[in-house]
This record gives sequence, structure tokens and C-alpha cells, in this order.
Amino acid sequence: MKSEIKTLEFEASQPDFWDDQDHAKEVSQKLNNLKEEVEKWESIKKEAEELLSVCKLAQKEGDETLHDEVAKK
Repeated sequence: MKSEIKTLEFEASQPDFWDDQDHAKEVSQKLNNLKEEVEKWESIKKEAEELLSVCKLAQKEGDETLHDEVAKK
């Protein structure tokens, strides 16, 4: 997805990009959709990494309360 974003950003940066407005709108919409999708996945990844860190800490400390909290999420 990120490579496709770069490709579309390059295309959108060309001087003649808006010469074909229908195509430009299509590319812009696709670019926005891809960026939103990547942002969602990055957010999910970040949350999963944080939960994993908390789980490891809870396991190391033997804290069942933290472990239970993570399990709820």
C-alpha cells in the first residue's frame, strides 16, 4: 500500500496532473482512501504493540490484574 501511495503522490505532483480532471479526482480519491487505510493499520499495530508490552510486563511482574485488563481489550 505504501508503495502505491508513493506512486500516486508522484503522479499527482506532475504539472499536467489536473489536465484530465476526472482522472485526477479518481487518483486523489484513491490516494486519500489508501492513506486512511494505512493510518488505520498503523494505529492497530501500535495498539497491539502496546498491549504486548503490557502483557510482557504483567507476566514478568506476575500481575494478574494487568493481564486481565489486557485480555478485556
